[in-house]
Amino acid sequence: MPSRSSSRCSCAAAGLYGAAAGAGLAYPRLRGRRPRRATLEALGTLAAGLAHELNNPAAAVSRSASELADLMPQLLRDCSCLGRRAEPEELAAVNATIDGIRNRAPLRAVDPLDAMDAMDEVTDWLEDRGIDSGSLADDLVECGLRVADLDALAAQLRPDVVGPAVEVVAGSLRGHATVAEVVGASSRISTLIASTKAYSDMDRASERDEVDVVEGIEATLTMLVSKLSGIRVVRDYRDGLPTICGRRAS
Repeated sequence: MPSRSSSRCSCAAAGLYGAAAGAGLAYPRLRGRRPRRATLEALGTLAAGLAHELNNPAAAVSRSASELADLMPQLLRDCSCLGRRAEPEELAAVNATIDGIRNRAPLRAVDPLDAMDAMDEVTDWLEDRGIDSGSLADDLVECGLRVADLDALAAQLRPDVVGPAVEVVAGSLRGHATVAEVVGASSRISTLIASTKAYSDMDRASERDEVDVVEGIEATLTMLVSKLSGIRVVRDYRDGLPTICGRRAS
């Protein structure tokens, strides 16, 4: 019959064995948490950077959409007014003026003093013809219109049509500029989303595959742009670089 001391030893040994076994099971679990934690930290950094980069274009889309919501009703009223007064050839002249100006560089891209001079000239031109300049001069000048363009347009119109025609030109040019802002901001958002997807796919890929090195570098640079502030990145890719076989994450 075993003694009481031997029973206590057996119990102690069993306890130590259980503790060791538990530690052995716990260690892999603890070890497995480290890469998961690193992955979560990387994911948080990625999300923060993406949110930062999406903020500006998303705000631009929201702002431009609000401007369009205010602009369109007034533009429709101006077009209706012009349509009642203008002859077909006058409407054609207005459309030709809009098409000729809308692709010009905005005045804000030129020297500020030249911009101020152009603003004064357009304001004087409008006031000389009894047209309330208000924000009209700002819209016309910022969208690239000059006094020479107004003179050319007015030469093709009857005096009572000039005011409504200028209103339509200003509203149309402002609308085109605002839509261009939406398109640019939306393209930026699409690029960020595509880069995020490419970056995530690279991180998940474990099998060897055909890898476009330039695409991978560009996706990585896009995701790290918030950390590259003050750093000049020089791209010098050779044309027609072939794809390579490898793991995207590497």
